[in-house]
Amino acid sequence: MAHVKGQEPTDDEIAAARTRGKSEAASGASSVRYDRRRDAIILTMQSGAIATIPRALIPVVAFAEPAAVVELELSPLGTSLRFPRLDADFAVQGLIRRAFDVNQANRIAGATKSPARAAASRQNGRKGGRPRTKTPI
Repeated sequence: MAHVKGQEPTDDEIAAARTRGKSEAASGASSVRYDRRRDAIILTMQSGAIATIPRALIPVVAFAEPAAVVELELSPLGTSLRFPRLDADFAVQGLIRRAFDVNQANRIAGATKSPARAAASRQNGRKGGRPRTKTPI
């Protein structure tokens, strides 16, 4: 729930925000560095996974001098990457999605048509279609 001007956040709102923060930190990066030899950013995630993102895939950074790319910072939660000399900030998850073309892969998967999917869709239609989402008051 958003904070309303003039009202203090409730204990439940504070607890929910802390939970979200822990979740974001757990999915963030623990370290980052620029590898000149590979001309890539190396992200080590909290999970231990390592992502190598070619500099050419990162807007603004792709056209910058390598000396400006060497100076990079990771946010305290590990959720964003900052290039101070370029005045550029990027979400870690966004960089990973771009590097591994996750958005395109999801779009293709969602557009997949198979006999099984068509049958499931017809059966769901006979039941009245997708259930309506219930909006909180």
